[in-house]
Amino acid sequence: MTGDPRSHYRERGALARDEASRLDATLTRLSRARVAAFLLAATAFLLLETSPRGLWPALIGAGTLAAIGFAFFVAMHRSTRRALDRARLRETIAGEGEARLDRDWERLPLPGLAAPPEGHPYVVDLDVLGPASLEHLLGRVTTDPGRAALRRALLDPFAPGPATAFELFG
Repeated sequence: MTGDPRSHYRERGALARDEASRLDATLTRLSRARVAAFLLAATAFLLLETSPRGLWPALIGAGTLAAIGFAFFVAMHRSTRRALDRARLRETIAGEGEARLDRDWERLPLPGLAAPPEGHPYVVDLDVLGPASLEHLLGRVTTDPGRAALRRALLDPFAPGPATAFELFG
């Protein structure tokens, strides 16, 4: 990456926002298609009760095709929803990257807020943990083991940690 990191984050955020907008429109169309396919299938199968037997093959065929279409639209909707969630997450991460550059603490999510250990030699003096701290600045750690590893690395950087892939596989 060359150039200004702020413009990089803005560009990434704009791309993710555009993709999210496009996917949201697709999701709306898929939702409407799902409803239409469901209603068509339900109508075709309900008409079997009142229709003459000569129409049954056509109604069963139409109902079956509509049910298959409904299942297809459900699968497409689920896939599109996951893609939309990923695009929104990319937009959020880009916004957080820009907020980190600006040190805009209100826009950054707070890390795990466990109390700092008592009597630690530098945790209070250097703002290592908590709001507006090094832990807060370093960013998005979303799992409990990840938070614990980051906290361990910040509080005791020379302590032995888990083996790296290089150490394991040479």
